[in-house]
Amino acid sequence: MRQLGLLLVVNEPPATMEEELNAWYDTEHIPERLSIDGFMSASRHMSTTRARRYLALYDLTEVAVLQSAGYMAFVGERFTPWTRRILSRTKVTRIEAVQTYPGDALLVAAPRHLILRWSGVGDGALADIEAGAKRCFLGKPGVTQLRVFAGSGADAGSAFAIVAGTTKLETLLDSDASNGLAKHLGVIESYAPY
Repeated sequence: MRQLGLLLVVNEPPATMEEELNAWYDTEHIPERLSIDGFMSASRHMSTTRARRYLALYDLTEVAVLQSAGYMAFVGERFTPWTRRILSRTKVTRIEAVQTYPGDALLVAAPRHLILRWSGVGDGALADIEAGAKRCFLGKPGVTQLRVFAGSGADAGSAFAIVAGTTKLETLLDSDASNGLAKHLGVIESYAPY
């Protein structure tokens, strides 16, 4: 089964840079990333509960794209001056993952996306996380997509679910359906399209 990669990036700019961060993403960063072989899609979202908290999701042909020559041509010493300026002043959380369920789905457009993150879980727990997420979200009114991911690289030992839909998706989360992994669930955050 094909398993797509994911790059998830959360940006928290200072108030004085919020407009510039959005201009940078729209005019430089997203077009630059989509020019790299292996970047299949890019989408931006904003938190529904936290001011100045933005989410960028990149679907990848595989997580190894983030080690490719094409990607490396744009990072580190090769950052543009504008990228250096933005990154030096913005709190950035960057997560790499591999899509385990359904494996090959691209993010669908929806008015809401719920991000769930479990940390400190072993490989054996991934099946339980996936089963619990399916019980909570699959076939429920207002849910249009469920994708589950295993953290990769520095994010190994974590798991993620991205739920797309039209309703307050967090109300569908049932701790009893998480197969005893509720203590590992550390992030529950809702986003709307940017």
